[in-house]
Amino acid sequence: MAEAFARAYGGDVLEPSSAGISPASRISRRTTLVMEEKGISLADGFAPKHISTFPLDDFDVIVNLSEYSLPDTSTLVLKRALRDPTTGDTDAFRDVREDVEQLVSFLIKHFRRARELQLDPLYSEECAAAS
Repeated sequence: MAEAFARAYGGDVLEPSSAGISPASRISRRTTLVMEEKGISLADGFAPKHISTFPLDDFDVIVNLSEYSLPDTSTLVLKRALRDPTTGDTDAFRDVREDVEQLVSFLIKHFRRARELQLDPLYSEECAAAS
């Protein structure tokens, strides 16, 4: 969800990639359904990936949406644990979708504002307060 929102809303300031510590084998139908409700298709270019497929130190910032710790990295990590909707109904997926959309939208606004002001977006007080 986060990568899809970031691509849809913030391609001018973000180059998103998404991965999990224990990813599913496929994107669930309920995830696809609730994202389509927002007009975002997960049909092309989206698939669950394991975090080990990425060199974490190569990112500018990592947003950890799980309750689990990430492998050691020198990259700035923002953490906002969201509940796993897979044990709930479709409304649980909608609730998580709304939380993810709100967080991604905040980050996009932050990075756009930092670009406008020619600030280092990773170390501003606004970003630190949100993490």
